[in-house]
Amino acid sequence: MEYLMLITDEDADGEAWEPEAADFEAWVADAHARGVRIRGNRLSPPTDATVVRVRAGDVLLSDAPLSETKEWVAGYDILEAATLDEAVEVASAHPRARTGHVALYPTVPLDFPNPVI
Repeated sequence: MEYLMLITDEDADGEAWEPEAADFEAWVADAHARGVRIRGNRLSPPTDATVVRVRAGDVLLSDAPLSETKEWVAGYDILEAATLDEAVEVASAHPRARTGHVALYPTVPLDFPNPVI
């Protein structure tokens, strides 16, 4: 099953997530070696986000986060794990799990007759 793993931070200005490079590189290497991590990246701070809405045919842009909160999504990974337990094992080893939190969302495949991806 595929899981979206969201790595969150509680620092509103987006500056706090600086994991030890060796810890982070070790986690990525282990997850890749196990064939569990498909891809992932850090995200820019919320101050760099653009929110897109369409109302009455008009495209509305704002540069504010979706909600006022201390937490923000600092990164993501896509995991392919046989079970939730395996995904939890991988997520719990992520360096950010020790100081922030990591959320796992099972993905739901699109049920289109001719999916593009």
